[in-house]
Amino acid sequence: MHGYPLADYIRGDSYLNKECDILFAAAEEMSINKSNVHNINCKILVEAANGPVTSYADEYLQNKKKVLVLPDILVNSGAVISSYFEWLKNLDHRIPGKMTKRVITYKYHIIKSSHQLIIHHYIIISPYHNMIS
Repeated sequence: MHGYPLADYIRGDSYLNKECDILFAAAEEMSINKSNVHNINCKILVEAANGPVTSYADEYLQNKKKVLVLPDILVNSGAVISSYFEWLKNLDHRIPGKMTKRVITYKYHIIKSSHQLIIHHYIIISPYHNMIS
């Protein structure tokens, strides 16, 4: 951060050359690519942007440099799920409380169905097997 007294200001993408434990690629698509992947010096790379690492760079980091790459689809999944529910709410003109109730109801049915599946297919005999029924 420019002007912060306890940090160094770095121009451009030269921050990619710095040694670090965890690097967050959160700026733009394809920012780590064939031209700069050889300079990456981290143990873990977090894809916090949408597609910040090209396929070549991803393969190079994982196979040659043994960097753990956390993919954007995993890292951003919470935001995607939240956006989906917000979209549903807006599509149906629902208030947030009703959407929350719907999600809780679905979770309950999933748990109940899973419980029934375990009981009927694996024949688990337990004093607690009727708790969710």
